[in-house]
Amino acid sequence: MKTQLLSLLLLTVFSLGVSAQTNADTVTEQCGSMLYLQELMKKDPTLKARMDSIEVTMQHWIKNNDMSRIKNIKPPHVSAKDLKPGYPSTQSLCGYDNTLVATIAAPTTVGQVVSPSPNCVNGGQAVRVTGLMSGNIYRISTCGTNTFDTQLSIYTPDWGGVAVAHNDDYCSGAQSEIYFNPRTSGDHDILVDAFNCASNTLCASLEVELIKKPRPVITVPVVFHIIHKGEPVGGGTNVSDAIINGALLTLNQDFRRLNAGINSTQAAFRGVSDDMLIQFCMATKDPSGNPTTGITRMQGNGGSPAYSMSTFEAIKPTTIWDNKKYLNIWVCHLGNINGYSSFPGEPDNLDGVVIRYTAFGFGMHMAETHEVGHYFNLRHIWGDDNGACTGEDSVTDTPKQGAFTPNSGCPTFPVLDGCSPKYPGIMFNNFMDYAGNACVSMFTIGQGARVDATMATYRIGLQTSNGCGNSTTPVNDIDLSNSFSVFPNPSIGSFSFSTKEKYEKINLSVVNVLGEKIFETNTSEKETTIELKDQPNGVYFMKISLPTGEMDSNPGTVIKKLVINK
Repeated sequence: MKTQLLSLLLLTVFSLGVSAQTNADTVTEQCGSMLYLQELMKKDPTLKARMDSIEVTMQHWIKNNDMSRIKNIKPPHVSAKDLKPGYPSTQSLCGYDNTLVATIAAPTTVGQVVSPSPNCVNGGQAVRVTGLMSGNIYRISTCGTNTFDTQLSIYTPDWGGVAVAHNDDYCSGAQSEIYFNPRTSGDHDILVDAFNCASNTLCASLEVELIKKPRPVITVPVVFHIIHKGEPVGGGTNVSDAIINGALLTLNQDFRRLNAGINSTQAAFRGVSDDMLIQFCMATKDPSGNPTTGITRMQGNGGSPAYSMSTFEAIKPTTIWDNKKYLNIWVCHLGNINGYSSFPGEPDNLDGVVIRYTAFGFGMHMAETHEVGHYFNLRHIWGDDNGACTGEDSVTDTPKQGAFTPNSGCPTFPVLDGCSPKYPGIMFNNFMDYAGNACVSMFTIGQGARVDATMATYRIGLQTSNGCGNSTTPVNDIDLSNSFSVFPNPSIGSFSFSTKEKYEKINLSVVNVLGEKIFETNTSEKETTIELKDQPNGVYFMKISLPTGEMDSNPGTVIKKLVINK
């Protein structure tokens, strides 16, 4: 498993770069994001330090923030000697043939643990848990003092016995544990088996604990910039509205775990899959507040060769919408690669995703979902280390992997390599691998934590964007940058908040990087002092909220970053 910091990755010399362009219509690489990052770091020596700082903040948030979906998840403690060879290549490992011996109600409060009574489950027996809720993360475990080597499988009886999760030897020794977010609410059967799907009359203790309830779904406004060669709409590079809508649908299905592919994902990996709680809407207003379809069209380089990543840099700054309020996606005739994305910390005027027009539309997970994953700071799961097994994606529930999975047809599960030589092998069906549109189907709980941390820090402006709203107030005015000011910033801990206009009431609250509220006040004054001198040096976030009626039909909200430097 992988737990090192991003700084190790950023020191890597990426060997999976884009080849020199020999044929503009030949795709030689799936993704150019890592090479693009490498090139930007050559141009800007300060970029690595900036991104390292972002990664430190993210890791701190993931490990300590109460909103983190993995704060209470223990990483696996399994050594190579605990992993057993000889597993059959089936979805569930053990069949749905155990004897049902107890029925218990799912826990409903975080931290609540339920177990059968008496808590003695034999190999070959099953416990039905009623009322598991989709969105909740549960710990289902036999870790503890047991008298035999356990395996856990989870089935959905309402679907005729479909295996949705499996684990063997998560804990030190020979016990199993699954951190599980049900895709659908309802009853689930927990099967306990002895190693090799054996039955016995020995006792295993079973616990079901509610670990985390889901945060609200965040809606991200998207603008699609179609850079074409002069064809009519619907022809060639000037892709149709229907294709664009298909791409948006794919993003929504994939980031909400509603895609069809998850249904056939192997139970060993499906059990750790998760809903990213991100949905995407086509922008309905541009940065000036004018109505928009969320699609812009511009003739680019005419009949010239396909764009490279370097030549497309001239297009981005002239077409980009406010990157703090919109996800910008450009679609063009991109050479050699299917797409690439910026990572948090890269230049604002280059921020967004670029996709080759032939790799764009419904079901194009490898360009669309993969690159938007990078946009939310997800890394390739193999670590871009050329097979050294030292690569790092800063996610604990994606197995180590020697190299990307070739896009040459879906491999047969399990796929083992030198980095993951034992079952269940590499997670080739992860959206951040290269296995192909027909094979990839999931993000993990750990990847969800990285997305959460990104949305809570670097991309926090997307949470308060009204780019999909119905009002006519300009999006760029919603942050009220011309009406509110905070100074000095950075400061030693004393900030002055001022407004150009007088409001009936403004709520001011400040949180640290863990999301802990450290200051809150309501004010109707045009100038208010914010005293944070008792706080340590670091980055903080001030939320400025106007009540309903002060602006449009909804409360106006803006997030300001504060820096204390004593």
